[in-house]
Amino acid sequence: MIELKRILIVEDDELQREFLNETALRIDFGLELYSTGSFNEAIDIMKSNLIEAFFLDIQLEDGNGIELAKKIRSMSRYKFTPIIFLTAVPTKEMEAFHDIHSYDYLIKPYSRERLEKVMKPILIDYPSDRNQVEEELLRLDFKGVFMNVKMSDVKYIESRNRRIWIVTNKEEIKYKVIPIGSFLELLNDDFTRVHQSFIVNVKTVGAFDLKEQWITIRGRKRQIPIGTSYKMTIEEVLDELI
Repeated sequence: MIELKRILIVEDDELQREFLNETALRIDFGLELYSTGSFNEAIDIMKSNLIEAFFLDIQLEDGNGIELAKKIRSMSRYKFTPIIFLTAVPTKEMEAFHDIHSYDYLIKPYSRERLEKVMKPILIDYPSDRNQVEEELLRLDFKGVFMNVKMSDVKYIESRNRRIWIVTNKEEIKYKVIPIGSFLELLNDDFTRVHQSFIVNVKTVGAFDLKEQWITIRGRKRQIPIGTSYKMTIEEVLDELI
């Protein structure tokens, strides 16, 4: 059983940030992990995504972790979300910790053992609003920032200007430059290549016309082309679905 959790790590020291990212993923590989060293970028992330735990450095490159925590608490959906502070100077900040009702704090330098002791209860045992479901995940790596996407949510993948675009139920994700054939290897058996530039989730197929060589996805008007060399393969796949 995998419980998806979105956590945000805000740490301006790159090595420390990588250490935090690595440790979190060692505890739970299924995390949707966001990390940044920027106060302003952290604001954008928490507004665009429902974060379920925050790890905040006190001193940031463009702001202060205490002020960031106050902004977090000012949003009703984050009123009780766990906040863990990372600090090298545990003095005056202590009063703010209590005012903000932080879950815990880590004094730098901290060991992996101490970090895991704080992280594990949050990442494994802390209640989540999400239902626990068995899901196959597509793990995307954005230069060390990892994002997990449910494969069942992916409708199709397009290679555009050598870059991969992942179209889900809710969004289009612009991913890295990678051959579409290599990307297909990351997917499960629900996906098949229908064109040199397209992969589709066969479980989301709507209408199709093999003679005119196009296929559509439920909920989308766009006609995806079927390449001549893939026509026989997609015909066999569709025959199994009908």
